[in-house]
Amino acid sequence: LPDALFVVILAAVILVGGGAAFAFLRINGKTLPLFIADAFKFSLTSKVYVWQKQEKPINIFDEEKKTPLVQEKDDKEDLPFKISEKSHLKKMQEKMETRTK
Repeated sequence: LPDALFVVILAAVILVGGGAAFAFLRINGKTLPLFIADAFKFSLTSKVYVWQKQEKPINIFDEEKKTPLVQEKDDKEDLPFKISEKSHLKKMQEKMETRTK
């Protein structure tokens, strides 16, 4: 008899707790039945992931110091690579460095 009483009390606690949760629990402002239904719906439907690029201006100055982030050197010999003055790569580099949009 004590084992049966323990099982009955345990089942009653679980059922009362579950009923109270369904009645009063809110997750992100939704009731528990609606939250569970939305979770199943989300997990069973197909998803499309869309990345939308946000246009931000390129920040070339340090915000705290208002100085350029890259120190320009007068000595061109210290550069790791050399770009000829008339190349398209040099023009693209200048556009990227001065781009504000």
